[in-house]
Amino acid sequence: MRRDNRGHELPSPSTQHGRTSDAKRESTDLVPAQETGLTLRSWCRIASMASVLAALILTIAAAPSARAQFFLGDSAEGCRLEFRTHVPQNAGQDAPLVVALHGCDQSMADYERESGWSDLADRYGFIVLYAGQPHCNNPMGCFNWFDPAHIRRGAGEVAEIKENVDITRGQHSIDPDRIFVTGISAGAAMGVALLAAYPEDFAGGAVAASLPYRISTGRHDAFPSMLIGKDKTPQEWGDLVRETHPGYEGSYPTLAIFHGTADRAVNPVNMRELKEQWIDLHGIDLNADSEETLAGHTRKEYQDENGQARVVTYAISGMGHALPVDPGTGPGQGGATGKWSKDVDLYSSHHALVFWGLVTGAPETD
Repeated sequence: MRRDNRGHELPSPSTQHGRTSDAKRESTDLVPAQETGLTLRSWCRIASMASVLAALILTIAAAPSARAQFFLGDSAEGCRLEFRTHVPQNAGQDAPLVVALHGCDQSMADYERESGWSDLADRYGFIVLYAGQPHCNNPMGCFNWFDPAHIRRGAGEVAEIKENVDITRGQHSIDPDRIFVTGISAGAAMGVALLAAYPEDFAGGAVAASLPYRISTGRHDAFPSMLIGKDKTPQEWGDLVRETHPGYEGSYPTLAIFHGTADRAVNPVNMRELKEQWIDLHGIDLNADSEETLAGHTRKEYQDENGQARVVTYAISGMGHALPVDPGTGPGQGGATGKWSKDVDLYSSHHALVFWGLVTGAPETD
């Protein structure tokens, strides 16, 4: 059994690892091909060429800050994922835990700075576990969300992340009912996989530029899934989740989904499909129970029979492939602009905290 540099046991490398839905589905979640500037034929041509590439750009994992604790874990191939915890001084007993997963061409430090999760942790007293993907696992530094060997319960990267969540729980006083996951792009898709594979261990998630669980059947299918997407019924999407944990009868985590309407890397249709997958898991209907405009962006909420929000979507008007942030010091503001984050006057990380119930009161936007 392998151990990390703190003496904790780590998992051994694995040896293997038509739509007939509601007619009232909201068209505002879609971006017509002509509005993106590319025709369907262009999308297909791009997808065909892109499928021979590995996945976006190399990630260099940054060194931990002085405030952080650093440890490593073994991946399914023997290459070591990186994990770093941010533990604020005001984290008390039964603190919430947020698992944060970066995107391609992004380090843990990049995502930490742009998302502002550590700053929020210092303010509100929760712990953050950052996971990092070295390029020995993926030449472009992406979590392998498209590989079935890495997203099924008990297998590959998703199992390793879960194992390190357990390690963190052993090191610190964590409330088991307040564990969440967040991420952008490849990290978002891996976050969805974590929620799908281990629904009993997570209370909720918040993802930006994500895709439905098991949309891709392998590396060859990754770029078509991103650029074009796939059209399934909500039940078909839900079944892909249920199949990974047969016999599970508990509730599924809540989910907040952020997506730019001008995203050309991950087609915005993926927000609609992911929403429908999670709506099916919660057994609620496709009609939004509330809709509002925040700083020019559309937020829709889907509630259960008790009026509790289970799924929320944020269609970020005009934004491409990025994390929504709102740099500043005012209420509900934060994050930083960067290569994969954009100032859109809406701070996604803070909205996630409100949705999860870790912060009271609605975020303020102009």
